[in-house]
Amino acid sequence: MRVCSSKVVIIQSIFVRMKKALGLFLLLIPAWAFCQSTQISGTVIDSVNGQVLPFVNILINEKPVGTTSDIDGRFTVQPDEPVNSLTFSYVGYKKLKLEGNALKEKPLTVRLSSEGVEMQDVVVLPGENPAHRMIKNATTNRKKNNPEQLPSFSYTSYNKMYFTADKPEDMPQQDSSDMRMVQFFQKQHLFLSETISERIYKSGKSNEKVLATRVSGLKDPTFSVMATEFQSFSFYNDYFTLGDKNYLNPISGGSTNKYFFLLEDTIYSGADSIFVISYRPKKGKNFDGLEGLLYITTDGWAVQNVTAKAVDADNVSLNIQQKYKKIEGQWFPVQLNTDMVLNTINVNNYHVKGIGRAYLRDIRINPRLKNNQFSQVELEIMPDATTKSEEFWNQYRYNELSEKDKTTYQVVDSIGKEANLDRKVKVLTALSTGRYPIGPLDIDLKRLLSVNSFETLRLGLGAHTNDKLSRVFVLGGWWGYGFKDKAAKYGGDVRLNLHRNSELALMAEYQKEIPEAGRPVLLQDRKPTTQELYRRYYLGRRDDLQEWCFSIQWRMLKYLKLQVGLAEQAIGITDNYLYGVDANGVFAGVNQFNFTEAFVGLRYAFREKIVRTKDVDYSVGTKFPVIWITARQGLNNLWNGTYKYYKVDAKLEYRFIIRNLGTQNWQVTAGWVSDDVPYSKLYKGRGDYQDRLPAASQNTFETMGINEFIANKYITLYHTHNFGTLLFKTKKLEPSFVLVNNIGFGWLGQPNLHHNVPVRSFQHGFFETGLRIDNILKVNFSGLGAGVFYRYGGYQKPELKDNVAAKLTLTFVL
Repeated sequence: MRVCSSKVVIIQSIFVRMKKALGLFLLLIPAWAFCQSTQISGTVIDSVNGQVLPFVNILINEKPVGTTSDIDGRFTVQPDEPVNSLTFSYVGYKKLKLEGNALKEKPLTVRLSSEGVEMQDVVVLPGENPAHRMIKNATTNRKKNNPEQLPSFSYTSYNKMYFTADKPEDMPQQDSSDMRMVQFFQKQHLFLSETISERIYKSGKSNEKVLATRVSGLKDPTFSVMATEFQSFSFYNDYFTLGDKNYLNPISGGSTNKYFFLLEDTIYSGADSIFVISYRPKKGKNFDGLEGLLYITTDGWAVQNVTAKAVDADNVSLNIQQKYKKIEGQWFPVQLNTDMVLNTINVNNYHVKGIGRAYLRDIRINPRLKNNQFSQVELEIMPDATTKSEEFWNQYRYNELSEKDKTTYQVVDSIGKEANLDRKVKVLTALSTGRYPIGPLDIDLKRLLSVNSFETLRLGLGAHTNDKLSRVFVLGGWWGYGFKDKAAKYGGDVRLNLHRNSELALMAEYQKEIPEAGRPVLLQDRKPTTQELYRRYYLGRRDDLQEWCFSIQWRMLKYLKLQVGLAEQAIGITDNYLYGVDANGVFAGVNQFNFTEAFVGLRYAFREKIVRTKDVDYSVGTKFPVIWITARQGLNNLWNGTYKYYKVDAKLEYRFIIRNLGTQNWQVTAGWVSDDVPYSKLYKGRGDYQDRLPAASQNTFETMGINEFIANKYITLYHTHNFGTLLFKTKKLEPSFVLVNNIGFGWLGQPNLHHNVPVRSFQHGFFETGLRIDNILKVNFSGLGAGVFYRYGGYQKPELKDNVAAKLTLTFVL
């Protein structure tokens, strides 16, 4: 009985609780239904062009509570009370209040009209600008809020980019061809790509793997990284990157002196306030600036949302939006939008524009990551990235593909297959590296034609095998003929690629060439920039060189590359130079020299970023100095070598930005060689002054003669400070002012060994200062300017005019 009565008590207790729960449930049903019935969702767009408007302030029933549209203009309102009205406000647009029947549309499309009035150049505010307090607080807290200052993080991202075309607003009335264009772009895009990637980050080291990629019309995945490369990941560094250009961040130190800020609105979110602040460069301030909106929350004084676009963009206009969310106590970007207009490209007068979206998910703050998870490769496209299934894609897509997206893939893929677009893209990529692929061969375009003062004109041909023949070995050869010296030059090489990750390779090379005499030779050196190539026309004294070279190279550490080997050289003289004295000091000049060298060279680039695709690895640079060192020993008892000597060459390059002042470029070069070697192994002063074709060259002495100085040990410093447009800028003119300072010292031992050439060291110091004004005239992507340089110090000439050099400058700008 006791057991039974206890069971009854339990059952009764459960029944009572069930009745209460059921009653509560029945009470909640109408409340839930009411909330569902009052939920309002929609999108906010521009009433003229239909462009979505992100971060629009939405007030419910004219009370200081509400929400904002997201980065794609979408919003959802689900209040605790009936919605009688919604008020939409956005900077630069007329305030709109919707009520009654206007709220019944599902989903709701809200069209805001532009105020049609430009912001005044000067806004006079009484007392201190209230926006400055918010900006200073955001600047003070930016290190704490910057995700790249975290010890570590990881995330997965889905990136989508497509290109389409818009009809210009001032375009005349449509004809039949215009209608066909409209119908075309209603059905599909010009181009569409998607990527899925995983990124890990730890203490400044980053590794991103592209897991899946798809590009309309192409199988080559190289273009797929495009959607993630147009803007900086975070809006907290001193400079924000749009495309390939750096812009001063409005929340960097001292930004209130450069930017005008205006508090436009205040949004209330629980206990926090979000201040909407517009920003733009102050009138009369010449710098690469942005304009847009900052949404700064009092929760940590962090950026919650931001919009930005470049001021006075030329060839490409870029607009970005970023949305941040607080995750595990840290504000972190969750969506990055990029909109661009290609101003120099159109389709039947329609402006081509690109739309990029990046959605971040699976975000982890301060995960445990190991150092061996990172290497010199920062971005890698996985080998199976182009073969992922549709099921895999659907796990990561933020939205399903639209019919327009599907049509784009279907139509452009078929066009790509028929037109062999992969082949054409590969050709364009090869052209950018100076090679043109034809079957298993890459034609070396740089070998086809060259112009210099020694040969006047050289015509030739060169080619290397490509991966269609083999990924393991590369065979190459070249031939050229100079019309002034009436002589042929030729060479060949072979390379065995043994291990990709360590870049282990064996190389052998032969060449019969006429290089500059007295030049430093650095192993693993970078290719010269466009402005450095101008000096190749001059060069001066030449060697008649025949060389065999055998070497092995590999990457020893993440950022260190080594190359060791042996070389045999036979050098003839192309002028009347003679070298040497006998043991008794009597002249015994010779003009033919045989050398055998053992060498080791290294290149160190700390935290250099490498992008790895299926076929090639390429560097995207480093923000730290890059160092080259090469050491050689002349061997007089091996092969045909007759000279014993030691030689060391070194170079350091460093480029960095000084906030509000411009960009600094530094190059330091130095070398030492035993003093009893012929001219060919010495160091000639790197001058390029001539009366003919006065074009300025980077990292050279603009006022120094071609063969004016020679040394067996030297050190030089080349320095430029590019102010950009900070000093002067108008709507039609954007010249770049560049200050140039070059210094060099060189010492020569045993000058009595060298005959029939100028023998003069520059041990007292060679100094020159100059001013370049680049891009005075800009045509598409090239700029023409001028520069003036002045020579002074121990080797200043008596006449003023002989110390001055005026030259043209030619640059390539984007």
